[in-house]
Amino acid sequence: GGVVCGARWAHRCLVAVTGGVGGGGMGGVSRVFHAGLEVPVAIKVLGESYSKDAQFRHRFQREAAAVAALNHPGIVRVYDFDQDLDSLFIVMEFVDGASLRAMLLEKGKIPIHQALDFIQQLLSAVGAAHAHNIVHRDLKPDNVAISNLGKVKVMDFGISKLLVDTAGLTGTESIIGTPTCMSPEPVRR
Repeated sequence: GGVVCGARWAHRCLVAVTGGVGGGGMGGVSRVFHAGLEVPVAIKVLGESYSKDAQFRHRFQREAAAVAALNHPGIVRVYDFDQDLDSLFIVMEFVDGASLRAMLLEKGKIPIHQALDFIQQLLSAVGAAHAHNIVHRDLKPDNVAISNLGKVKVMDFGISKLLVDTAGLTGTESIIGTPTCMSPEPVRR
């Protein structure tokens, strides 16, 4: 690991605990220890190829703002959003567990009572996002974390759509998401 901090972050320096823990469509995610909060957090850094694109930079910032506005136990919390040199990053809750995809690959099947519990938690989280006019648009097993305590956490709102989207970042002609996990409506246009 290394240190994630620049001149603006020196007073709350984030020291890396482990390497990468995953990545979304627009950036990599690392687990680090936040010295000021004294807890592990996840840092999502916008990928270098996207950092040069103003639209992607804006979308990344919008993801941070949209998720930070949501206060639900089933949605990963955002603690901060900042820039260090040319890199934009989001500081968010670290979920000690695994993705739903990893769990399915490891176990094959999930007992029905556990699957129903996960579905109820997931619906509650997605419902909270919808109540704030946010549609995830890439809900798939990779973007659902299951904590070691069995709590569902929805993450990676990078291509979410604000139902009141004044920025025009997700135009009506855009089809974005993971095709194998998308609802059929966007594809039928």
